[in-house]
Formats: sequence, structure tokens, C-alpha cells
Amino acid sequence: MHQVNETNLFGFYNKRKNETPKENQVKYLFLKVNLLLFFLIQGIGSVKGQVATYDFQYDEVVYTPFTDGQLLGNDKNDDVPFEDIILGFDFVFNGNIYNRISISPNGYLSLENNSLLSTTPISNINNVISGFGVDLIGQKDSFNISKLTYKTIELEPNRVFITQWSFYKSKTGGTDNFNFQIKLFESSNRIEFIYGNVFHYWSSPDIHVQVGLRGGNGLDYNNRMTDSDDDWENTVEGNNKDATCLVFNLIPYSAGPHSGMRFTFTPSTGAQPIELYSFSGQFEKDIVKLKWATSMEINNAYFEIERSSNGVDFEVIGVEEGNGYSNHLIDYEFNDRFAWEDRYYYRLRQVDYNGENEYFQVIYVENNNAREKLSVGVYPNPSRNDNINFTINSPDKTSPVSVVLFSIEGKVLFSKTYQSNALSSAVALNKLPQLSPRTYYLKVTQGQYSAMEQIIIVP
Repeated sequence: MHQVNETNLFGFYNKRKNETPKENQVKYLFLKVNLLLFFLIQGIGSVKGQVATYDFQYDEVVYTPFTDGQLLGNDKNDDVPFEDIILGFDFVFNGNIYNRISISPNGYLSLENNSLLSTTPISNINNVISGFGVDLIGQKDSFNISKLTYKTIELEPNRVFITQWSFYKSKTGGTDNFNFQIKLFESSNRIEFIYGNVFHYWSSPDIHVQVGLRGGNGLDYNNRMTDSDDDWENTVEGNNKDATCLVFNLIPYSAGPHSGMRFTFTPSTGAQPIELYSFSGQFEKDIVKLKWATSMEINNAYFEIERSSNGVDFEVIGVEEGNGYSNHLIDYEFNDRFAWEDRYYYRLRQVDYNGENEYFQVIYVENNNAREKLSVGVYPNPSRNDNINFTINSPDKTSPVSVVLFSIEGKVLFSKTYQSNALSSAVALNKLPQLSPRTYYLKVTQGQYSAMEQIIIVP
């Protein structure tokens, strides 16, 4: 659960829904059962899971190898995997968050350290990213030596983790020369396979390469296959998890991917970023407590909380960080401490990591606790810094009066307590700090009563 301490007027925090423990438990268990049934259907039915919904795109770029990465494998690299490599950022794959991966010399990445020596990774391994999945080994000649390297480039939130295979060969091949990269992108969670020179020795047997993704089970895959012409520029969607792309010898050349080919897999944006489970608000004294919950989140960056006094003109009063990806109930809470009227309209604007957004239903919150009210008058208003007076009219004639001046960000600029008998007439606010020309708020509290008044400072 996301927890934030209150530090100012716009402070907010999350906690469990305001229900009895029994009600909360029943709702939560009900949601978990429904989610479990959903994922079971996805796993064992005819419908594929999340990886299968990734969008695929082919285009061409300039293949740019790097030479300054962290070296893992060399010419002696044969069936030696590399585990628990730190990405440097959170990467979401198949709805799960990973910050480490494992690298197989056989042309693929494993998110869960599974079977790192497989030569058919999409056929056999869950949560795998395969750029050139086949039995590969390192080699060297008079001019070149194999290198398996990785590096993380760019800055948050646009970091990219790159794994690069240079001068690798098929275990059954002759003088092959395979060069390619797998890239993982922060925030967008997209995956790219970029191919450099790929030469397969003319007298070697054809090789069948697995290219694509596999999720949490054998029905959740998204792979490519070459058609009868073995054309990598026009691959088609794999018709099963065992589908392959062919690299064959063609005297005096070889047929396979050429330098600059790029295959991109991007998480689908077809699904709604979140499923809103509930949204409500209520007055507690002079504060409106807003609560909402999500039952599922996909690519959820943050919420904006908006308020209106007429249901038409809304303003942003706060921001709450989202939880990115989840498939369980998550509760949020925001306290509107500027609620000095008796009725408001509120709505949520959800924004995902790609900037897409959606609005949710408007709710109406009214203070039904009919009571006498405290009123505050400020003059002159607008005013200059050294000339602010206030008056109050309160049902409470005896309690001390607390006066606090806030910036629009909620920072306390001035605070003083007065005795009630000192406020029978207008009172000047003395010893104020130097105030820049802008809008401020004066909050007056006496016993159980309070009111807020806007103050505009002019040059």
C-alpha cells in the first residue's frame, strides 16, 4: 500500500477503506476470487494472456554497436549463463515488475532465471524475451573475438537496458558471424530486437531461430515466423509457440536478417489503464475526505484530483501517484483541507505513463451537519502586504481564536492565537512576512467552527 505522511494542506495518505473489518474482508476476498477466475480463464482457455496482446512493428534503423559495456561472455562462452543482472530501473513485462534479468548466451533474456541454456526458449520457458533463440557459442579468429555485453543508457524515466551479442556463431555452424541487440525501455516497457550483420556459413546446416516473447504459460506467446520464402522483412505471427524464423545457407551468401532490421514489441494500450472499484467523499468537520480504490491498474502513472463548486468548472487541487501495474485492490485517500463551502463536486483524472488520460464519474459531497457558522471578513481585499485587517462573526463567544495564513501550496506563513474578547472589532494582521503579489488563504478557527477566506496581495 502506498503511504504518504501529511505535511501541509495538500497532504494525503492511503489506508484501508472505511468499512468494518468483516465488510472489508468479504469485498476483498470476493475481488480476489474474481481476479483468480479471470486469470485462470486466460491461462487455460482459448484466449491468450497479456504478452499475446503486445503490438508488433517492423522497421529499419542503423545498427549501432557499443564497445563500452559490461563484458559477460567471450570466445569461450558455451552454455554459460549470467544471472541476476541489475537493470537499473523497473521494467514491466506480462503485468509483473522486474528490476533484474538473466542473460543466456543462446540469444535470449529470462525474467525469472528459468532454463538459461535452452535452445528453444519460447517453446519451453515462461517469461522470456528471445531475440535470436538458438544454440549459440563464442568464437575468435585472427581479427575478431565474440563478446556478450550489456549496458544501461539514458536518464530516468527514459533509461534503456541493452544486451549485445557480437561475433557469435551457431554451435552447428562454420564461420558464422551473428550480431544483434535486445533493448528494454523504461516507462514504455517496449522491447526491441535490432540486428547487425548476420552471416551463416554457406556449408553449414540451416538453423531455426525463435524470435519473440513468452509470458506465464505456453498459451501466452507472441512470436514471429518466416513464410515459405524465408523473408525476415515479411515475417508473420507465429501459429504456435514452436514457430521459428529460418536462417539458411545460400551459396555464396546466407539468408536471414540484414543489418538495421528492427522488431519492436510494445504493450498494448487497448485495455483501460485502470478499473475504478469505488470513489466517494464525505465531510469531516471542515475537511472533505476523498477515498477511491482500483481493482486493476495498467500503466497507471498518477491521478489528478479536481474540484468544482458548480459541477462545471473544475480545478486541480492535488496529485496522487499511481501504482503502475497491479491486479489487486489498491486504496487511495486525499484530504481536501480547503473545503470552506458546504458543497463540492469532485472528479478524478487518471494519467498513464504514455500521457494518455481519462476522467471518471463526478461525485457530489455535501455537509449535512446543519449548524451555525463562523464567518470571516478581510479588508481591503485585494490588499498590500502591510495593510490587512480581518473581522469574525462566530456563534462561539468564549473560545480562543486561531488565525493561520497559508500560501496556495499549503505552507504556513503566519500563525497567531487571539482571545475572543480581543476580536470585538477589526484586527490588523501585524508582523506578517514579506508577501509576494499572489493569492493566499486566511483560516480562522474558534472551537468547533472554522472558515477560510481568500486574500489577494497586489504590488
